[in-house]
Amino acid sequence: MRTYLLKRLLYFIPISFSVVVLVSVMIHFIPGDPVDHIAGDFASEKDKNLIRQKLGLDQPLSKQILNYTLGVVHGDLGRSLVLHRPVTELIGERALPTLELAFSAILLTCLVSIPLGALSALKNGTLLDFLCMGTSLVGISMPNFWLGPLLILLFSIHLGWLPVAGRSGPGSIVLPTLALSSSLVAVLVRVTRTSFLEHLHEDYVRTARSKGVNEWGVFFKHVLKNAAITITTVIGLQFGALVTGTIITEKVFDWPGVGTLIAEAIDRRDYPVVQGCVFAFSLAFLLTNLITDLVYFWIDPRIRVNAK
Repeated sequence: MRTYLLKRLLYFIPISFSVVVLVSVMIHFIPGDPVDHIAGDFASEKDKNLIRQKLGLDQPLSKQILNYTLGVVHGDLGRSLVLHRPVTELIGERALPTLELAFSAILLTCLVSIPLGALSALKNGTLLDFLCMGTSLVGISMPNFWLGPLLILLFSIHLGWLPVAGRSGPGSIVLPTLALSSSLVAVLVRVTRTSFLEHLHEDYVRTARSKGVNEWGVFFKHVLKNAAITITTVIGLQFGALVTGTIITEKVFDWPGVGTLIAEAIDRRDYPVVQGCVFAFSLAFLLTNLITDLVYFWIDPRIRVNAK
């Protein structure tokens, strides 16, 4: 177990730095110059060159990437070119709102989709099964950037029940959570249903029934535990995607998270902030996958044996 964990942690190093280098190269090819945002529209070319020299933007791209990578090794993600503050400080201020939104979305997803998927499998071929699958298909078809404004129009503007945007109170998180979790619920409902249907026809289920175990006992003691591997995989991937993919939802609802920070940094061509956010996102995704693998060990001892 320790050897396996150490190997996975060692994988973090090349993957994270590969992501940082790739993003560092790509962002420099985006049209626009951060000096234009810093100096303003009426600055002379001489003033812009002085700013560029002061920030080190006049250096070759390879040297800029090398200096940034060396800084990351020492725990320094650089300073914002526009805000003149440490990137770690900016990310630290925005990390909690993003985690709040991601955890609330994944919690709502699990509470809704797993019972619905299991119920749909148990009632396979009935009207209830048809309604669950039809609803999930609608959820998959609705993108966040379209659903978000609709939720604002209905619950904030017309009904006045919830805040339009921002993070001003407990009610502020409701609409972003609904928008972010809608497609995830739809996916997990279908995955849960398929996984349960697959295990409901296994030999061990027929054996349990022949021994007199009631349907609920078969369901909770046998089917649920074996189906949990597939469900856990999807939940882990979805949570990683939630943490790293909340940019659109945060922008729609003006949620002050890391997604909004990186969107603003891209608009300003604030290279260190973009690089730092992507580095944080990559670490979050890698840690989520590691935690998912560790959950496997707890669910199924056979995986624990094979990993030794």
